[in-house]
Amino acid sequence: MKKGVNKMTITRYVGVVLCALVYLLPGIVKAEEHVVNAAAREFKPAIIYVQPGDTVKFINMTSHNAVTYLVPDGGVNFGEKGKMAGATMVTPPLETNGIFGYVCEPHIGFGMVGVIVVGDVSADGTIDILDIVTIVSIIFEEIIPTEFQIWAADYNDDIEINVMDIVQIVECILNDVCISP
Repeated sequence: MKKGVNKMTITRYVGVVLCALVYLLPGIVKAEEHVVNAAAREFKPAIIYVQPGDTVKFINMTSHNAVTYLVPDGGVNFGEKGKMAGATMVTPPLETNGIFGYVCEPHIGFGMVGVIVVGDVSADGTIDILDIVTIVSIIFEEIIPTEFQIWAADYNDDIEINVMDIVQIVECILNDVCISP
């Protein structure tokens, strides 16, 4: 009789290796790092879509900062209020599904705002951060709005779609003081 490894032993070793790979593979796979450029008075891109665990690296930040002003429940804030970021800034891993809104404090008056959409986020028919995403998309001409979107996005009725509409919606969300569009 020939000595060797039988089928049962090979199957067992293959099973152990596969189980080890399944257990270790998530730690081996790296999350993505996305880049947002801080231009003179705008973030490029203004809206970025990432997956849970990804990070966002802000570059060209010598006269800018990126500070969260809206964070989903369970999410982590990033950026330091009142402090410039330096040349670059990287967010902590964004683990929570939802929408993170951020601003450049020195340039918010110019509409220097941005949005990070983490994971699968859907509209729920209420006044919320998704309304802000729509307004930012209109401001940065990433979508061509319908007549209804133009009417609904001009939240403060000043006949302009701008950062002040976003500020009014933030007030509505945070303080539950909403006006009817």
